[in-house]
Formats: sequence, C-alpha cells, structure tokens
Amino acid sequence: MIATELPVQPRYAVCGTTPDVLADIFEPQNNLAVWQRSLPQLLNDAISHQLSDGIRLNITQEVPASGCLDVLNNITQLADWPAALKQDIAHIVDMYTCLFDVDSAGLRLRTLDGAMCPKLHFDRVPCRLITTYHGTGTQWLPQTGNEHQDTIQTLNSGDIALLKGATWPDNEDGAIIHRSPPVMPGEKRLLLTLDAI
Repeated sequence: MIATELPVQPRYAVCGTTPDVLADIFEPQNNLAVWQRSLPQLLNDAISHQLSDGIRLNITQEVPASGCLDVLNNITQLADWPAALKQDIAHIVDMYTCLFDVDSAGLRLRTLDGAMCPKLHFDRVPCRLITTYHGTGTQWLPQTGNEHQDTIQTLNSGDIALLKGATWPDNEDGAIIHRSPPVMPGEKRLLLTLDAI
C-alpha cells in the first residue's frame, strides 16, 4: 500500500473592528484573530514622548486576572508612563484571562529598537496575545492551502492579535508563522505580549 501525504489544511486569519472577533480564535480553521483598533491620540502622543526621551521598558511579570491595574501601578519602571497605558494593559489582561478562563497571565512589555525575533517562526505556546503600542506591528504569513502565500502581512499599531501556537490542541501543524518587523534606523517600538499561565 502506497502512503499518501495528507494535504495541509487551510488556516485563516479573521479580523474585525470589535473585540468579540477575538473569540473566533476558538474556531479550528482560524490561527489568527485580530481586533483592529486605533489608540487614542493622547495615548499615542504620551507614548511617543516617553520613547523620544529614551525611556526604556523591559518588564516580565505574572499579572492576575483581577487586580492587574494595582500590580501595574506598583511596577517602578512604569511610574512615569501614562495612566491610560496602564489602564489599557489591565483591560487587555482582563479580556485575555476571561477569554481563556485563566487566573493569571505572563506579561512582557518591552521597548525595542531592533527586531526581537527577525526570522519567520512559530511559537511553542497555546495562544499568544500580541499588540504593538508604538511602531511597526508584528508580521505574519497567511496559510491558506498547500503553499504559503508570498505576501507577508503586517499588523497595525494598536491592533490586538491572538496567535495560535504549536501547543494549541490539535494544532501542531497549524501554528501561525510570524516575525518581528524590520525596524528602520531610529524607529522605536513598544510591544506587549501575554501568555496564559
């Protein structure tokens, strides 16, 4: 009997302008869900001001589903950052932990002036949340059939994306392929990621 290779199942990205689109990540055929949103201009300006002053962040912190804002307010590195940023992060943590029914999340908040993960790759996690508060967003590769499309897509600043990884149930071959974007000289990014704990 000749073994035949099964075709790769198409995987899709879903995008929407309301947060309920994030629940579509639970559909087996979806490996990316994006809430396309714009940040308030005042928040954009405040973040730009901090970055132009050379203030850096490198925070790795477990945060609780409830009381996250209190934790953020007590992180010394965030003391001079706008309250609106901390409130937005707490709101995102609340959505993420509620969606996946977990009590806490692993938070990373970093300023970057270079590509953190410049090569196309997939994550060995169930589902990672990524949002770029400032600068070019994460890039991803559509997977819609047997061949990957050539066109790399880029998330917008402010977008909130859920990316399925290789340890999502029955998703070993469906993890979304992505990378950090090339960074122009002088460009600075502010990146938030969340993982379920």
